[in-house]
Amino acid sequence: MALELTTRETQLLRLWLDQAAGPGEAANAAMHLRRSLSQRGVDAYAIEEVLSRQYRAPQPVYQFPIRSRYASMKLRFGRYSGQRLDQIPADYLLWVLDNFKNLWPSTRQAIESYLDI
Repeated sequence: MALELTTRETQLLRLWLDQAAGPGEAANAAMHLRRSLSQRGVDAYAIEEVLSRQYRAPQPVYQFPIRSRYASMKLRFGRYSGQRLDQIPADYLLWVLDNFKNLWPSTRQAIESYLDI
């Protein structure tokens, strides 16, 4: 059975390969993609098959929503405490989702909705 990337894995792959992404964004996207795939038990051969099958032609660059009802929500903790979601780098928001297992449900929902994942 062929490996299928999840929507989030596809978004992470596109962010990782996006030439406009900053070095930190690309590195974090690659790290999260690797973590997601390894948690599912995906090996290198399956990844190679997917990449050769799905990513020969340039894909449209994933863009985070410009306007979202969650864009004005402010984080209440961490490095970007007091800043709106639309002012915080996407790689940090992805990091928060992956590393804060006890994140407030409303905050988790707002970040996921803002990032459209």
